[in-house]
Amino acid sequence: MDPYYKGAIFALFSAAGFGITPVLAVFAYAGGVSVYSLLFLRFMMAAVVLFSYIFFNKNEINLDIYDHLKLFVQGGIIYSVFSICYFSAISIISPSLAVLLFYTYPIIVALLSFLINGEQITKRIVFSIIVSFAGLIMLFGENFNNLNKIGILLALGASISYSVYAIYGRHILDTIPLAVTTAYICFFAAFTFLAAGLYQNKLNFSFTPVSWIYIGLITLITVGGF
Repeated sequence: MDPYYKGAIFALFSAAGFGITPVLAVFAYAGGVSVYSLLFLRFMMAAVVLFSYIFFNKNEINLDIYDHLKLFVQGGIIYSVFSICYFSAISIISPSLAVLLFYTYPIIVALLSFLINGEQITKRIVFSIIVSFAGLIMLFGENFNNLNKIGILLALGASISYSVYAIYGRHILDTIPLAVTTAYICFFAAFTFLAAGLYQNKLNFSFTPVSWIYIGLITLITVGGF
């Protein structure tokens, strides 16, 4: 298969999975799960799955201090900022509006790719962005009343931080395998949310048992989506 279309298919499956995540998160919140608890469990469980995959496939991890630093910036800072913005937005405004605002990120990625990597913004890219965004408006469109400005800003912040994550991560993958990169991103993100949750006293594990199902599904989507 042509690599272009293969990449597009992977992107569609990833987007579909991450598109379901906000709905599952709302159900988890309803069961008493806090934002920090959800994110810590999500990334820690994903890291365990990914490192187990690496171990059982006998893949070697050859990283120096600089590689660890790059992965910490990617997972512990950039992706953590995206996650807290995105999942906090979902807890404040409707998931449909949060997703609609978040999926403005392809526009930002296209612009950053042009400015940083010199990639041309072709007619195909412009057409794809217009069609996909129009589809999102029709799919999620509703009469949004009493819009929460904080929620909107958080959703837009998620879009911007995810764009930076995508551009930065592309360069990391030039030297570090995908499975290793993803495992460390999840691990460092989990560490960040554990530390932040403990510091702000926002970690809570006394939620309903059914919430574990939603957390587990979100974890599987995270692993597959990456």
